[in-house]
Amino acid sequence: MGLRISKLNDTSEANAKSSHTEDLSQKFRQPLNSPIVYGRVSQRDQSTRYKVAFQQGILSDELLQYLSSDKHGVFQTAESKLESKKFCFKKCIDHPEIPGHRYYEGYWHASNKTGAVLESYNPRTGALFEKPAAPIALRAFVEAFRRSNAGWISKVIQESCLHQFVNENDVFSDLAVQFHCGDEVPEQSMAWHNDWLNSLLHMSISLGGNRTLYSKLALDEKEDVLQHAFEQGPGSIYISSPFAFEHAVRYERVRNWSDRIIAIQCRFLFPIPVIEAIQNAYDTDRFRELTQHIATCLSTANVVIPSIQEVEEVAKSLSV
Repeated sequence: MGLRISKLNDTSEANAKSSHTEDLSQKFRQPLNSPIVYGRVSQRDQSTRYKVAFQQGILSDELLQYLSSDKHGVFQTAESKLESKKFCFKKCIDHPEIPGHRYYEGYWHASNKTGAVLESYNPRTGALFEKPAAPIALRAFVEAFRRSNAGWISKVIQESCLHQFVNENDVFSDLAVQFHCGDEVPEQSMAWHNDWLNSLLHMSISLGGNRTLYSKLALDEKEDVLQHAFEQGPGSIYISSPFAFEHAVRYERVRNWSDRIIAIQCRFLFPIPVIEAIQNAYDTDRFRELTQHIATCLSTANVVIPSIQEVEEVAKSLSV
């Protein structure tokens, strides 16, 4: 298998590191040379390839500040309070060989229908639990994003088998909120994996710190997968299907909690009866058809990040 590090091309990298402007924040770009690339679901299956699209964007400074500035919320709290009953985050150990790396994860929903808790699965343990609503600012952003991209999101759902299981409100509504601090997780220690089914369509938002997403992707269905690196800084967003390709994350060393890495993973919020139905109904060929459909929709989509004004307007209509 060929293995090579592929950074963003010069134009895309320059755009990603340029100052945040409202014009830039309104548009996504495809950082790879091909609108469609190919991933694999498991190292055990070296031959089967799944079509994948990858789009990347960046928040404006105003929107980034709006999402992370809740004075009494989890994004401003001290590390010692994260595991309290108020926030219910859990300390996770994905890298036992690096005891100085501290990782916390919590779970929210971004449904536009309710601000109450919803019974859902824990993505790490598979256990049922009551998932609280995300803070209003974040729920409003997710809902405004769905409205700004209603055309291609509706096509993903309504023109595929997904309409049997979910609706547009379920897109990006299952949130995993991650904090990383302490020692670096270097390339040689990264944990390669594929995400679960709810990452058939996935949006990742970086609110703080710097991390690098590494992905094994091929530019042609018959080529070997190559290793590509996508730097994620404050305000970075990407949308893809990490269910369909192997990936891992390198985390930089962070000395101070105030500089911690904050990432939010937004996935399908599958209703509980749907999960078993999907697993029972779908084999490799059907999943390949579904990922091909999603990749086609995403690769041709004009993905737009809503403005701060649009997000604030949505926030007024959401229940607490």
